[in-house]
Amino acid sequence: MKNRNFAVLALILVGLASLGGCGGCRGKAPARSTAAAFFPPGARAFVAVENPGFVRALAAQVGTHLDSVAATFLALHPGEEPLDPVIRELGFDPRTPEGFTSVGLDPTRPIALGTDEGGRRLGVVGVRDAKAAERWIAEIARRRGAPTRTERIFETEDGRRASIPAFLDSSGSIRIAYAIAGKWMVASEGADAVDVVGRAFFRDEESSLVSTQAYAYTRGKVGEGRSVWGWMPAPRTRGRAKGSEWLARGFSFGVTVTETSSDLRVHIPQGTLALSVLQSAASVPEKVDLLPYLSDRDFVVARVGGDPAALEPVLRALFPSTFRQLRRAGLDPAKEILPLFQPGILVGISLAPEPDLSAGLPVQPSLAETNPFHFVHTGILATVKDPAAVAAMLERLAAADERLRMKVDVREVDGVKIYSATYAAGEGLTWALVGDRLVASGGEGAFEALLERIRGEGRAYAPADAEAWKLFASRPLGLYVDVPRLVAQLREIPESAFGIGGFRLKAVLDSWVELLAPLRGVALAYGVDNDGVLIDARWSRE
Repeated sequence: MKNRNFAVLALILVGLASLGGCGGCRGKAPARSTAAAFFPPGARAFVAVENPGFVRALAAQVGTHLDSVAATFLALHPGEEPLDPVIRELGFDPRTPEGFTSVGLDPTRPIALGTDEGGRRLGVVGVRDAKAAERWIAEIARRRGAPTRTERIFETEDGRRASIPAFLDSSGSIRIAYAIAGKWMVASEGADAVDVVGRAFFRDEESSLVSTQAYAYTRGKVGEGRSVWGWMPAPRTRGRAKGSEWLARGFSFGVTVTETSSDLRVHIPQGTLALSVLQSAASVPEKVDLLPYLSDRDFVVARVGGDPAALEPVLRALFPSTFRQLRRAGLDPAKEILPLFQPGILVGISLAPEPDLSAGLPVQPSLAETNPFHFVHTGILATVKDPAAVAAMLERLAAADERLRMKVDVREVDGVKIYSATYAAGEGLTWALVGDRLVASGGEGAFEALLERIRGEGRAYAPADAEAWKLFASRPLGLYVDVPRLVAQLREIPESAFGIGGFRLKAVLDSWVELLAPLRGVALAYGVDNDGVLIDARWSRE
């Protein structure tokens, strides 16, 4: 509950960007050039809101089309907008400059939120109109159960003193404390709030967080000019949570928000041993470029970089039954299959042109009972190291079809040996070795179209979001979602595909499609630098 309360206070401070005066404190604070200068060098958590106007940009980016989706997830009342609960808590609308100024705040000044070296909460905002802002924060304190205003004396070790305003709850305990230092307001929550505020009030910029190498390094790592950036400590877990070692050193982040797009970078520091393993997924040889062979219908594109053999533990965890079947068939994926491939395996997914949805979508899909190629088409491309070794492996795979619970038919077309699998749920993948490329696809007509593209007879792939595609294409491991392609293919599904009563289901589908329509593209990209993992994301709308 305390964490939730402080999260609300953080939202309150996002709006607190302009107070002036001393707010009851009596003591001369040193001048500070930025909100971060009030934080100690050992701040455990730190978030800088360089441009509070990002709230307005984010609201514009989300738009009215997605309001209903947000309302569903946030359990809002009918007619209530997603930000209404925040506006009620803040006491003003943070989406407009007028909202800030209506309570004496300045939307142009930066904000800093986080914790000090002891994990105690601290927030700093710019100040302009002290009287209006004091009335506002007093009202916030009242709503949070601390209506009584008092003052406490804080004294430094060298004898400097300040009177710190604070608000008490019904038991007489301090809940919130604040002080105004020149053009900045410093605030904290909790029993130690006065001590936290007093230390920040008298902290010199030369001995603050901004003077540290870590501050400058992290800011550069996540990108200059971000709307919001900062770092967070490792999450607290009872015992050793699965996957928690990834975040054992915390993480830093930076996000840039405009009215039409967002860019996010997350940097996760890793140890030397972990980096040596993670680096295996962060490289693709320059000569390997399979992107030109994508289908012009693919709305999901994924590329797996790095040495496939090094990714065996991840693939085994994702597809355990496939690995077990291959071993029972006498093929060891780790030794006899994955080492044959070059880095940079590419996967593209599109909707089947005429899907049969009369039976509905499977609630708990299983490859043993559900054929995914009734709903989607896929193309898979990989470059091999030794075509002769791969050809021999494909023959062994076809000969082991019964042990793999499928039937493999082999045919030769224009000198290319083509393998087609069928299993209990129907047609499976079709694959072939074409030169030094292994290609596979699923879905009626998908393999023939893939062969045409390999032979130079296909159409070039033109992404709808050039910037998102640029991010995806720049990294060996990533994901790209072309939303306009997805929207167009969903709209193409006829009413007859849904069976009886299809017009109603089609209407429901179209209503959801309209929510996606403003989006252009989403990209996720993975990389590794000299001390950690970099994850970048970008999305945009019209």
